Amino acid sequence: MPQAYILLASPINKIYLLRGSAGSVIRFDGLRQALNVMCKPNPTMRKLLLILILFVLCKTTQAQYKYRGQVFSAIRQEPITFGVVRLPSPSGTGRHGKELAKIDSLGYFTFSLKDTSNVRIVVDCMLAGSAMQTLFYSDTTAKVFIHTDCSDYNVERAKKDIEKNQPYLLCHLGYATYHFSADDSAFQKRYGVTYYTFADEPIWSDCMWLYNTVIAEYLDKRYGDAWRKEVRWDVPFN
Repeated sequence: MPQAYILLASPINKIYLLRGSAGSVIRFDGLRQALNVMCKPNPTMRKLLLILILFVLCKTTQAQYKYRGQVFSAIRQEPITFGVVRLPSPSGTGRHGKELAKIDSLGYFTFSLKDTSNVRIVVDCMLAGSAMQTLFYSDTTAKVFIHTDCSDYNVERAKKDIEKNQPYLLCHLGYATYHFSADDSAFQKRYGVTYYTFADEPIWSDCMWLYNTVIAEYLDKRYGDAWRKEVRWDVPFN
């Protein structure tokens, strides 16, 4: 009665087989030895098994290793949503490096490589800035923090504008010919604050947040929280 064999594992230099109902494991030092034992009476089966083992070996050598990360704002300590993760720009080209992954709505990204070497990545978030970091292969999720320079709009600037009775609320949305609506104008008059947009060149979102949080505290003290229900949706302050 012919023996039944089951392929257990197939590293490049070793073949392990489970033989018969007794469940004994046999180790072979190569494909030729394994095939001679398993398929000696049947040349056709021998060819089919060779194709199967070569397919498994090919898949093994093409294994992908996943790198996982989550992007955070260093200022707010909260996830930054949407953006891309890529390789650094090739030296002297001025071009972006290869894109590895997109950042999702919770700040997570995942990409795969063929080995477990350390990889230098660039994280680009359009309104939040960028960061460069080396990732080490691990089963855990790496944390990437984006640090932004807020030298122009920050807590101190907001306090000075309040003292001058010229507080602003900084808005994300805007372009060169943008005009605020009648409702926006009514809000500004009602609460003594001016909406401000940076047109086609907005500053980093974290800097808007730093400035607007101070203005928000000022408006809360002066008007309560009614203004929060009427403020534009693109004003970051929470």
